[in-house]
Amino acid sequence: GNVGIGTTSPDGNLEVVGTTVISTVTDGVNAVLIGLAGSNRTTIQFDTADTTHTNRQWGLTNIAGDFYVGRHGLNVMTMKNNGNVGIGTTLPGTKLEIDKADATTYASSTLAQNILRLQNTSATDNSFAAISFAVNNANSTTGNASISAFSTATDSSAGLRFQTRDSGTYKEPLHISPSGTIGINKINPAEIYQVDIRKDITDPDTSMYAMRIDTNMSGTKSAATDISQGGMYIDTDSSAIGTTTDEHRVIGINNDVRYSGLPDNVYATQSRA
Repeated sequence: GNVGIGTTSPDGNLEVVGTTVISTVTDGVNAVLIGLAGSNRTTIQFDTADTTHTNRQWGLTNIAGDFYVGRHGLNVMTMKNNGNVGIGTTLPGTKLEIDKADATTYASSTLAQNILRLQNTSATDNSFAAISFAVNNANSTTGNASISAFSTATDSSAGLRFQTRDSGTYKEPLHISPSGTIGINKINPAEIYQVDIRKDITDPDTSMYAMRIDTNMSGTKSAATDISQGGMYIDTDSSAIGTTTDEHRVIGINNDVRYSGLPDNVYATQSRA
């Protein structure tokens, strides 16, 4: 009862050897239905005569409305009937979930890549590969943010840029250069850690700070000595030798710093090495 097209010895109810074409006119619909005969599992298998690969069979399987793509003994991708897609998992809990069991420990001297890789192959300085995020508010306006890896003119170099959108204007509040310098509101920082928090305060009576560090201190200090804990500690060492005409100064804080609630603990405005 087997039927063969292109073969005289069919191995199944229907075996087709050769190219099969299903065509239709414009706007028409053609369909090949497999299953529907009392089974909740339908599979199409793809095989090859290449014996160099032991797991060379790939299959498309529909199980009760969930669609699976995989090769023999390994599920690669799952598309659930609720629209979720899983890679490496058959139970994706979000629109896209990628799972991988990898016991490799992190090493800063090698590139960390084991789950997802995005690459821009353009041979252009300052090219970038970005992950962008978009959200809407109650007025149906879209807010965007992104994280980008960017190239430079220096070979084998890349940095990170964090981009936000404020009332329609795009900003870069965080910039990490390939050398490791970090800029907050500062693109291409020249220092190891550079924060651009310049703010014009024209009314000293206004409660406003360019930068604020809050530390809640409690307890009783018995001796009238310097407080060794606080919100900010700056320690700058210098072996520079100055002269009367060419003075080297290490400037820590450019104005007086007081601990509020404590009796006039004022730290010097400048310290000389």
